[in-house]
Order: sequence, then C-alpha cells, then structure tokens
Amino acid sequence: MTPAARLSWPQRAVVTGAAHAIVCTVAGVAVSTLWRWFVRPLGAPTLSVGHAVGLAMLTSALTYAPREPSTVGAEVTGRIKRAALRLTIGAVAVWVSR
Repeated sequence: MTPAARLSWPQRAVVTGAAHAIVCTVAGVAVSTLWRWFVRPLGAPTLSVGHAVGLAMLTSALTYAPREPSTVGAEVTGRIKRAALRLTIGAVAVWVSR
C-alpha cells in the first residue's frame, strides 16, 4: 500500500495543497531572482515575489503536458483541480503581498 493510499481524501487534499504552495513559492523566488539578475539590468521594472509566483504558475499552466495518457474526463478534472489550486495560491500570494 502506498503512503498516499493510507490518507483520507481530506488529508490528501491538505498535503497536495501544501506541496503545491511550497513548489509555487520556490518557483516564484527562483523567477524573482532570475528576473533581478537578467531582466532588471535591461531596464525592466522590479518583479516582486508575489508577482513572480503568479508568473511561474501562469507559465506552468500554459506549458503543462500530462506525463501519461489519460481519459478525457480525467484530464479535464485534473486541469480544473490544478487551475483551482493555482488560483487559490495566487489569491493568497496577492493578499500577502499587499
């Protein structure tokens, strides 16, 4: 039995949400740092970490490709879940950055 199978669905939702939040935050810090190193010297405005999180999530959403084939229903459901999770994380990032 896999560790994920031992968790109830609310526990899996919390763990998945926390993992996505951590990954999005790390990606946002990386984008913000790279922006400061490479784009800011070209005269572009500074990019805050909150905006960088949004930019990283947008890029991830636009370039997403599933790793394995799935049914149409599972694909649509997965995309809706990821979009909802990203919107929630983005809303929190905007709220925190204000």
